[in-house]
Amino acid sequence: MKYLKSKLFTSLFATLLILSFCMAKPAQVHASNADSAKMARWMSICSSMADNIEKKHFVYSNGGTARTYNSAVKRSRRSNCALYVSWCLQKYGALGSGQTFYIRRGSSSIRKNFGHWKKKKVQVIRVNKRASRVNLKKGDVVLWSGLGHTNIYAGKAATYGHHSGSRFNNIGKKTQGYLNSKTVSYIIRIKGL
Repeated sequence: MKYLKSKLFTSLFATLLILSFCMAKPAQVHASNADSAKMARWMSICSSMADNIEKKHFVYSNGGTARTYNSAVKRSRRSNCALYVSWCLQKYGALGSGQTFYIRRGSSSIRKNFGHWKKKKVQVIRVNKRASRVNLKKGDVVLWSGLGHTNIYAGKAATYGHHSGSRFNNIGKKTQGYLNSKTVSYIIRIKGL
């Protein structure tokens, strides 16, 4: 009888363990799907913004630019790396309309025209390390202190031909080998990615 009770208890415990595992699994899958959906939405915004900039024949410029994409289309069709990323973050909802930021060449601080980041949407991480020592995640906005450059890791964000007036006709991934030795000042990470 003692043996039968022990066997019954073991079977019941094993069944409860299996049930609890099965019940917990959908929550993990759901969280993963939510993260995947955020990533897909973010990368889609970045990609479509880059495509629109190319189709509308924007030129690279640090002057005569507009704080929103729609204003830039109507007025000047000028942009730069930081404006491109700012417009993507505006469309994602992490920045308000017209809020922009950049990092000046030789500086290691973010210059922005707004008070606070939307903490529920993004996390701003101070890094100040070489890229080869930073654990970048796909979708990270990267601010390079020595270059005065901003891009999106593994997204369509690098702009070639940084001289004023150059066309946005080759927007794509920047060679990681070139950037490995450069210093990352900040990462702006979309929460949930």
